[in-house]
Amino acid sequence: MPECNLCGKEIESFHENTHQLSISDTQVAYICTQCIARFIHWQQRKLAALFPTKANQRRYRRQ
Repeated sequence: MPECNLCGKEIESFHENTHQLSISDTQVAYICTQCIARFIHWQQRKLAALFPTKANQRRYRRQ
């Protein structure tokens, strides 16, 4: 099984469509499920800051 390129952990229940990020024809990155979840959460927080709707403000309150 491949290792995650971000955290270095072995990817459990690897599936090519979910865990493989093709950057180009020759470059491929493998990302584990936990890192995918962390990236999605980070991206959602950035979008909430860019587009501060009431729903986003409630979900991601500024500290």
